[in-house]
Amino acid sequence: ADMSGYLKDPNLTAPDLVESDFSAAGLQYAKNDKGQMHSLPWSVDYFILYYNKELFQKKGVAVPKTFDEMVAAAETLTDPKEGTFGFVGRGLRNANMTLWTNFFLNYGGEFLDAKGNILTDGPEAIEATKMYQRLLTKVAPPGVSGFNWMESMASFTQGRSAMWIDGVGWAPPLEDPAASRIVGKVGYTMVPAGPKGQYSATYGDGLGIAQASKNKEAAYLLCQWAVSKAQGARLLQSGGGVPFRNSILNDAEVRKGVKMPQEWLQSVIDSAKISKLGLPVIIHCDAVGGGPGDGVEKGARAIPPDPGAQREVVSGVTATESAPARSGVAAHETAGWQSPSYWPFVLPALIVVLAVIIFPWAYTIWMSLHEWKVGAPPTFVGLANYIRLPSDARFVESVWHTLVYTALSVALPLLLGTLAAVVFHAKFPMRGLLRGLFILPMMATPVAIALVWTMMFHPQLGILNYLLSLVGLPPQLWVFHPATVIPSLVLVETWQWTPLVMLIVLGGLAAIPAEPYESALIDGATRWQIFRYISLPLIMPFLFIASMIRMIDAVKSFDIIFAITQGGPGSASETINLYLYSVAFVYYDVGYASAIVVVFFALIVALAGALLRLRQRTHWNDTGGIA
Repeated sequence: ADMSGYLKDPNLTAPDLVESDFSAAGLQYAKNDKGQMHSLPWSVDYFILYYNKELFQKKGVAVPKTFDEMVAAAETLTDPKEGTFGFVGRGLRNANMTLWTNFFLNYGGEFLDAKGNILTDGPEAIEATKMYQRLLTKVAPPGVSGFNWMESMASFTQGRSAMWIDGVGWAPPLEDPAASRIVGKVGYTMVPAGPKGQYSATYGDGLGIAQASKNKEAAYLLCQWAVSKAQGARLLQSGGGVPFRNSILNDAEVRKGVKMPQEWLQSVIDSAKISKLGLPVIIHCDAVGGGPGDGVEKGARAIPPDPGAQREVVSGVTATESAPARSGVAAHETAGWQSPSYWPFVLPALIVVLAVIIFPWAYTIWMSLHEWKVGAPPTFVGLANYIRLPSDARFVESVWHTLVYTALSVALPLLLGTLAAVVFHAKFPMRGLLRGLFILPMMATPVAIALVWTMMFHPQLGILNYLLSLVGLPPQLWVFHPATVIPSLVLVETWQWTPLVMLIVLGGLAAIPAEPYESALIDGATRWQIFRYISLPLIMPFLFIASMIRMIDAVKSFDIIFAITQGGPGSASETINLYLYSVAFVYYDVGYASAIVVVFFALIVALAGALLRLRQRTHWNDTGGIA
């Protein structure tokens, strides 16, 4: 909602809260092209350079002022034998965009030209990317291409990296003795200058009022309280963020209360002077394709004011067109009609099926036949989205990644789960307790598992490489290298879901009567022969069930992969599900994403059907062989 009127109302707004008190960057984010204030700027995040003073003094290196000086300093400070590196930063895709923007701006880059054309593929972007790549590949820790801010900060706080560029709000953990080994050794300064200037990429948060709010005045008062001088002073003094209001930054009393080093505060003030938006400002748009405010594209159907209304239109058309067919069927079956008394019981289930299953799938197929990007009206293109798929190298690569990931994620848990079931089927002391402990991994939440394994995979600080060092094996890059990322993710999947396979197979073993085993022992059969010719054939139906469950779960896996790698490094672990997510929610290409959904579903059905077909065609004779 537009907050300009509230901001000018003296009955609602404190006298010291004026538009001119907000920084220019904050107003750029908060205003649209009509000058309407759709949010109150709250917290700004400048990018600054953190550096390890101890490492700099040890090597006699000066604090860099330019990118070239930073590269030279990083090369001097890098010593792999000692485990130290000159630079660390976000290398993980998506996360690395905010850091790359600093290079892009300092190479003279602009996001959009006067006509709104995207310029992020121009010569400035290419040169900025080369500089960024040089730092990450030559003077950064191994596996940095998979680092987010968490791994980058861990490397810096442990004294393994000499320089780190990131947001201004990381001073508290760097100065916390419980979390950092470099307390009192951290230097803070502005991002070095590039060939075309010196800018700090700026990102920010604002507080706005929802259009549907029933009490906009109360919402405005809450926003005003959050951006007040008192709250802004607390934010700045804690070191956790920087307010957008100039009066707070310039208040001498507020500055005295800052708990972080004064060098950090000075870097904030200096960065504010060279700040530049890290993202393009998205202007307000009344309608797409038609004149201002008309909501209609020439030669096209009327565009509903919101997606919900559009869904209602499509739903209404579908219902209208399908009604005659249903009426015909009902008339045809009138002769065999029984008492309608059961309809009140069937109707709720029928409504749920139509609303939750039938309609979403029909709508998805409808969208897949259209070129539809968010903000633009849909255009019917027939099968064009499906024809595009085989020529999309990224989609083809994601299919291969999905198949490899699924095959390994089914085979390993199946093998290890069967082995565990055989072990736990035997009688030994504390068997019940050990069974309970063994199934704990599958009870944990995926995101929690991902965070724990991410730190375990860390090339320098992870426990897995430490364990390898104990047995004389070299360290691995795990999820931070394209060649090992999928096997590493499969390791997490195997750890979590082997217990499920164990429970399924254990149920099958428990259902086998004791007589066949007793007869085999009398005949002198070995343990392997008993398993091979008695247990394995009889638990085969359970193995098929376990395989199908694991296959369906693995092929659509998303949370673990996204939380650990986001499909990186590069696109090395991007499965169909992750590519689908990017197309739909990063590129907002709803039509193409819907086509991927349909193909993805067909792949799952085909794999499940193949397993069912194999199970139906497999018959076991009395000797345990395939008939």
